[in-house]
Amino acid sequence: MAEIISNYNTGNDTTGNGTHATPYKTLAKSVSVMSAGDICSFEAAEPVGSAITLPIYTDSTKISIIRGINSSGIDDGTRVALTSASLASLFTVSSNTYAWSFRNISFEGFTTNVFNASAWSQGHTIFNCRFYQCASVGTASTNYRGAILEDCEFDSCATGAGASATLLNSYGGSLRNCKFINCSSAAAGGTMIAGSTGGVDIFNTIFKGCTVATGSIVGGGSRLHDCIIDNCVSTGLNSKLLSITAPSQCYNLLITNCSHTNGSSTSAYIIYLATSSGLQYCRNIALYNNTGFNNTIVAVATGKGIVSNAPIALASDPWADNTNLILAPDYPWRRFAQKIGEFNYLPTVI
Repeated sequence: MAEIISNYNTGNDTTGNGTHATPYKTLAKSVSVMSAGDICSFEAAEPVGSAITLPIYTDSTKISIIRGINSSGIDDGTRVALTSASLASLFTVSSNTYAWSFRNISFEGFTTNVFNASAWSQGHTIFNCRFYQCASVGTASTNYRGAILEDCEFDSCATGAGASATLLNSYGGSLRNCKFINCSSAAAGGTMIAGSTGGVDIFNTIFKGCTVATGSIVGGGSRLHDCIIDNCVSTGLNSKLLSITAPSQCYNLLITNCSHTNGSSTSAYIIYLATSSGLQYCRNIALYNNTGFNNTIVAVATGKGIVSNAPIALASDPWADNTNLILAPDYPWRRFAQKIGEFNYLPTVI
């Protein structure tokens, strides 16, 4: 395993050798000389001018890493930016390449997708990354089969146009400890996160200030648990905040200050259990100050949507008093609010 270093400010792709003392200039140069299991580290923000095709590695025992590090060459968790210089997509990933890991990166301004991937099925991971004003993390319907995203932030991202447009489309992947801030789905339809076949596990994640049109924040066979949805808006006729299909679960959710703004709606629901072909489970849902919805939890087929206990309508604002965030061990704000207490809009729970 070797570490290859680039620095857009001080490096040189011709005379550099990929060390901290004499780095390459561009990430593309570093990637071009990688071998399976190497670490590609970049020390300075870089405006990327052309797409980077990642090498195809078939050794499943080696993890190849692309990460940001600080100017002293230390991985301290600081995110380093890769920005779009009129570039729609950044990385091209083959469906049969193994085990890429992306860490400490701020992806900014990619208008089509960050990863142009036909399939993500070989243990890829994305840790401590930020997606800012990006249209999609990946492209094809299988682009997150088995991939893990952890401690990531999605800020002001908006899906592309069209009913099939998604920010994340996952086959069997997971999101952990993530936050979605001021993100939106396309006016023509689309879902911010589509579970698709195999579903996606979403836990310890917050959605705040997000907007959905005729789609939903989360759709497909998603499994949400220990999540918070706050101040989100549903604008389309009869659109749902969460619309999930079997097999799926929604439990330990706190949903506050959300609204549906289309007054002509007759089936605008907070949670829609949307399939008759399998079971969907829903339990431990707490609500506060949600307006404009026709109903809270609706199942499309009798006996297929199993609601273990009735949603709890909180009598007072859970953000006004920390004690309201510690109601019971089965609810998210006991375990989760402390985790995300670093966020400015959430209280820290001791």
